[in-house]
Amino acid sequence: MAAAEIFESLCLKLDKLLCGTNQAKSEAVFPTLDQLNCLNFSVPTIFNEVKACRLIHQFCTSLDHTDERLTQLCMQLITKLIVLQHIPVDGTTLNLSVRWCLQAATSPNKALVLDALLALEALVRKNGHNIPWLLDLIVQHAKEVIECDGSTQPQELLLVAVYKCLEASTDIPSDIEPSESLDQHFADCQTIFISHLCNNPAINSSVAANKVSVTVIGLMKGLNNLVHIQAASLQQELGLILGIVRSYMVCGIKGIEFSQPVKLTPTVLNLPQKNQKSAETTGGAKPRRRKYRFTKKKEKKVDNEVRFVVSSDRYNPATIRLDYNSDLGMANFSGMGLTTSDSDFSDANDARRVNLGHSCSCVRQAALALFCSIIKHEDAATVFTYWSSFMPESATADKHNLLSCCLLDPTSKGKVCALNVLLGLITRSKTYLASAESKEKTASFTSFSAMLGLTLIELNAKLCLSLSDRSVGVLTHALKCLAVLAQNTPYHRMAPGLITKIVRNVKPLVSFRDHRVQVTALVVLGSLLMNEPPLPETQRAIFKLEKEPEARPERPSLPAEDEEYFAQFSSDEEEPEAGTSDDSMSWLLHKCLRNLGVMFDNAPAKLPVLPVQLEALQVLSAMSRNYFETMMLMHLNHIVRALEMSLACQNEEVALHAARLIEFLGDAMGKVGEAAGTSQCLTFWPTLLNCSEKRLFQSENPVLRAVGCDCLASISKMSKALLDSAGQGGIPDAILLRLLRASVEGLSDRNYKVQSNVGRTLGNLLQLLDEKRLEDPQIQKVGGQAIEALVQTCGTSGTQSKARWNACYALANALQNPALFERVGATNWQGTVFSTLGGLVVGCKNFKVRINAALALSAPRKREHYGTSFIPLWAALLQALDQSQTIEDLAEYKHRDQLVEQICLCLGHLATLLQKVDLSPLEDRLAPAADMLQMQVRRVLDRLVPEKSGDLVAATSAISVLESNGNIYSAAEQRVLACLKTVFVTQ
Repeated sequence: MAAAEIFESLCLKLDKLLCGTNQAKSEAVFPTLDQLNCLNFSVPTIFNEVKACRLIHQFCTSLDHTDERLTQLCMQLITKLIVLQHIPVDGTTLNLSVRWCLQAATSPNKALVLDALLALEALVRKNGHNIPWLLDLIVQHAKEVIECDGSTQPQELLLVAVYKCLEASTDIPSDIEPSESLDQHFADCQTIFISHLCNNPAINSSVAANKVSVTVIGLMKGLNNLVHIQAASLQQELGLILGIVRSYMVCGIKGIEFSQPVKLTPTVLNLPQKNQKSAETTGGAKPRRRKYRFTKKKEKKVDNEVRFVVSSDRYNPATIRLDYNSDLGMANFSGMGLTTSDSDFSDANDARRVNLGHSCSCVRQAALALFCSIIKHEDAATVFTYWSSFMPESATADKHNLLSCCLLDPTSKGKVCALNVLLGLITRSKTYLASAESKEKTASFTSFSAMLGLTLIELNAKLCLSLSDRSVGVLTHALKCLAVLAQNTPYHRMAPGLITKIVRNVKPLVSFRDHRVQVTALVVLGSLLMNEPPLPETQRAIFKLEKEPEARPERPSLPAEDEEYFAQFSSDEEEPEAGTSDDSMSWLLHKCLRNLGVMFDNAPAKLPVLPVQLEALQVLSAMSRNYFETMMLMHLNHIVRALEMSLACQNEEVALHAARLIEFLGDAMGKVGEAAGTSQCLTFWPTLLNCSEKRLFQSENPVLRAVGCDCLASISKMSKALLDSAGQGGIPDAILLRLLRASVEGLSDRNYKVQSNVGRTLGNLLQLLDEKRLEDPQIQKVGGQAIEALVQTCGTSGTQSKARWNACYALANALQNPALFERVGATNWQGTVFSTLGGLVVGCKNFKVRINAALALSAPRKREHYGTSFIPLWAALLQALDQSQTIEDLAEYKHRDQLVEQICLCLGHLATLLQKVDLSPLEDRLAPAADMLQMQVRRVLDRLVPEKSGDLVAATSAISVLESNGNIYSAAEQRVLACLKTVFVTQ
């Protein structure tokens, strides 16, 4: 018979027997209960939770707690049902069960009391908020047991059970906000936990190790629960709690003696604080304020598109995350499963040592889990004031620190936990790491920035030492810590040599056997490449070094004793990359290209796993930011081969990262300029555009299509060079025609991101249409369709605002191309464009759309390009300038000044193109707005730097030239000239 059927049968039998309470029935209940307890509850046995819950209810109402034999069996069964079968107990049954267990716990029978406390722990866990009126009784009984003197084994087991029961009462579900009625209970539990942890004996005896460790772990978990529930209430005892963590996190580590916890004193630091507006009262009764309690925030789902973007200020890994989630990987830590029975202990010394080591390891992990919760829930500035208590400033510092755990913990799991906590501590403190610096000591005291610099040097040294570990988990987490350090360390103010030593230690791991280590090693190197400002040392370390760089005199070198932590690795000269034929190529670029399938000297290149390919693309994107000209420009042919293979990959994530890399390379080419490397750049675009057209623009994935549009958006900075090279291997007309058609179709895409990005792309492509290309009727026709599509996009009110301002920006780029005005003339597109843009400048609610519309209106370089729209545009811009002070949406207020500036610059540009025939028609528009225009132009000239106010300065010269060219002006024309001179005069 199956266990579930036996359980059903025995429950039915018990249901009948429990109807009576006489002695005969009691004797009959005992063997039935014994049979139920003998069932194997470690496997799913109960499928009717209601029946099991009713059975517990019958125990509490039908059996007297004075019947010790039956009560003890019932307690054992209740514990098994809740813990092993996860039977939910709530409502009246929960209330009755807790009271019944508390009554049984008053028995003189220690064995019964122990079972009652274990059952009480199972009942209370995750249920404390449902029975606040009973928790005081639990605390009262716990205090009685704790205060009872006695060192016998039963009394020690009772203490363990009591502490576990108190810990369970603080275990509240994360989605529940406990009521204020529980505040006193939590305060009592906190006092008990801290008191025992501060007075707990050292775990130095293998006989007592198991019991003591279970007690300590339970108390640690109790404090951990309180940190999650109401972190603010622990502020007064935070120093003492961190002192407890500091003592127990190194418990049992060889060479470090256990010290009783003492209260840690925070360092007084002048840290920048967030601006907080405090409510000021003017008297009267003060409103009752609810105590602050921490409520778990729902984690926002991160859009998959976000991770494909390299941040403007730091490196973003492609496949891993450097933040700390789920309590730094220790949310599932459970050290409460240790046995408390002496029968498991052997007399052999080896067994005792193993048991002692396991117990200490669990204690260390519990302390680190508590530390992790404090880091996560406490204010970052508050946690940073205790930084010096856990981070050493030199190798000779006290070993009671976090780095000792990372290096000396005998278990890989312990090292991983310590490294996770270190990762969280560095991440929360990264705002303050920018203050670090290395400088020679010239005074009797060491400044805070110098102390922080010494700490960072020691951190780098110890993390580099941890890279000699054989555990994949330890290596991965140590590399993550190094990556966060690399992102936030101000290397330009640190001693030279730090970057070189990090690279030398990380370089062998780029070819490690496990792909997770390879990926994280690439993340470290990418973080170094993105560190600002870029340093020559980074370039030398990533490149092949012929000799060690000389130290700069203004930055002190590292002490000689710090040289040892990379000595186990060979130098760059001793590690030539296999198959490298070009000595001018960086070893990191070579490795990334090989990871993407590029072969050198016909050496076979085996593609690694997908995460390594993605991270290689991300590292190349980071390299293009600051080191494109020095490391990548001369090897664009190899990079193009890698991109071709990545774009052809069936995996869309690889194609996405490849498209992002194209975008960043395009931006880097624009920064380099036309003088350097134009020939390499000219072969880059045609090849990639030919192979990426179908993959990016015809993909069913809207994200891929949007990223493809971003790639082409970066082509504008190379447009002149591409135009000049049209007959020398530039972009072929056939490819350009297909891209134009695909972009026009993209403007009607349902995905707003595709629609937004394709607008900028279309503007850049229209810049490439020179007079020779526009002789082709097909290109001329598609060019006209592209302009019409952009006008429709920016002029449609139902379109997303981002798509509209990108369409305006695209028109600004396109209107700079004089060939469009000469050749695309089949329709009166100029009138439609200028009337649409003028309407947007005046009436669009979104100020960014109005700004870009004004920018587009200032794009044409000649007066004849405006045609008959020239005077109406003056009227529209003057009206827009007047209405710029009317703001319907306060969110647009921050863009108001920029809008005024752009309108004034546009009017200045139009003033430089004025002709004699424009003056008379302009009088009626200009005269009413002259004073307002003069005031705004003055303000803009005061705000803008001279480099950006060129149109306004040029307007003065143009008006002076127009006035003195010998023409005869009417009175009206003279009034307009005088007004314009008054408006645009520069002081």
